Amino acid sequence: MPAPKLTEKSASSKSTQKTTNYSSIEAKSVKTSADQAYIYQEPSATKKILYSIATWLLYNIFHCFFREIRGRGSFKVPQQGPVIFVAAPHANQFVDPVILMGEVKKSVNRRVSFLIAESSLKQPAIGFLASFFMAIGVVRPQDNLKPAEGTIRVDPTDYKRVIGHDTHFLTDCMPKGLIGLPKSMGFGEIQSIESDTSLTLRKEFKMAKPEIKTALLTGTTYKYAAKVDQSCVYHR
Repeated sequence: MPAPKLTEKSASSKSTQKTTNYSSIEAKSVKTSADQAYIYQEPSATKKILYSIATWLLYNIFHCFFREIRGRGSFKVPQQGPVIFVAAPHANQFVDPVILMGEVKKSVNRRVSFLIAESSLKQPAIGFLASFFMAIGVVRPQDNLKPAEGTIRVDPTDYKRVIGHDTHFLTDCMPKGLIGLPKSMGFGEIQSIESDTSLTLRKEFKMAKPEIKTALLTGTTYKYAAKVDQSCVYHR
C-alpha cells in the first residue's frame, strides 16, 4: 500500500492560491512487547484548549498571506482512530504545519501532532510554540555527535573504508553508529568495524566540496554518535 501523502503548493503573496491535497491511512499496530505495554493517555483539557487557540490564531495570521486556502480530499481522513500524515515536499517548516493543522481541524475536528527534532525543542522560541501544538520530539543521531579520540582519513582506493590514526574503533564505536566530520561537513553511518584503526561506511562521505575531500584524504578529527532507538517515537 503506498504511503499517505499530503502535497502543498506554497505561496508568498495574497495573489497566490494555496491548495492542500489529503490522503490518509490508518496506522496498523505492531504486536511487540513494547506496544502491548504502552497505554495511550488522552491529552489534558488544558492542552487541547491551548492547541485550539494557537492553531486558530496562527492559521488566521497566515491566511492573510494567501488569496485562498482550500483543502481537497479531506473526506478521506478518518473521523477516529490513529492516522499518519506525510507532508512532502513542504516549502516552509513553520508555515506548512500550521496550514495543515488548521485544515484538518476545520474539516474533521482532529488534532495533528508533528514530529520535530529534539534539539529544536530545546530552543526557547521554537520549543515554546511547539509545546502548544503537542509536537513530538525526535532525537537525531547527528545531534548527539561528540568528539572522539584520534584522526581519520578515507582510503584513496575505497572511499567507504575509513582508516584511523590513534583511534579505538572497537571500543569507541559500534555498527549503525555515525561518524561525523568537524564543522558540520558531513557524516556517515558505520556498516562494520574491522579493527581499532579500520571501519567501513554504509555510504561514502559526500565530497563535492574540495575542502571536504582534502580533509578526508589528508586526515581530520572526527565525532561519533551511537545509533538511536526510535521504536517508541510513535507511541508518543
